[in-house]
Amino acid sequence: MNQRGCVSWLGYLLLWVTLSTLAAFALWQAHVALLYLAALIIDNPRLRPTGWSTMSLVGVSKLSILFWGSGWLMFTIYLEQSLRNRVMEKRLIQQSVKYAVALLIFWAVARLVLAL
Repeated sequence: MNQRGCVSWLGYLLLWVTLSTLAAFALWQAHVALLYLAALIIDNPRLRPTGWSTMSLVGVSKLSILFWGSGWLMFTIYLEQSLRNRVMEKRLIQQSVKYAVALLIFWAVARLVLAL
């Protein structure tokens, strides 16, 4: 492998770790936003489902972590394959920027939910 190929694969690895970490932060923020919305619904007597209390948040949290964690795992696997293909096509940076922008928008929306 030549020097340029080694650098591009090292860049691929660095971008993959960075984007996977960014995805983890964005999905954790979505988890927090979902718990916040669930707490708002439970606190409102008119919206609260029958039999629900603040203890119901434990189950909502577990289900949320299962859902968002599965989403993170699927995204990370897809991201790895997509970035690997882009290394071959010499479009790694372009694709990484698209993913980063999408993750930052997702994170911003989750933050906005908390500002309600």
